Amino acid sequence: HIALIVVHVSDSFFPINNQKTYLFTQITSNWHFTVTQKYKLENLLRRIKVFLCDKNVLEIIKDCKKGNSVLNILDLKIKQSEVDWSNS
Repeated sequence: HIALIVVHVSDSFFPINNQKTYLFTQITSNWHFTVTQKYKLENLLRRIKVFLCDKNVLEIIKDCKKGNSVLNILDLKIKQSEVDWSNS
């Protein structure tokens, strides 16, 4: 059973055949991104998916006017949610 869970989780984080996730498609259809920004967006979405669902991500970025502001908001949200291991 554990192997099935691992496969399911890895497929949701890293789609097979480099397919774009629904969230990535939603975001790139509403904001303009350069090729480099799209690469950064993919990485941010992989990281943020650990603690936020797609709906919450879209809610966070809904007021952004430009692609760059989407990246900045997502990056800030990730930094605010990271665990500080130095106090453990």
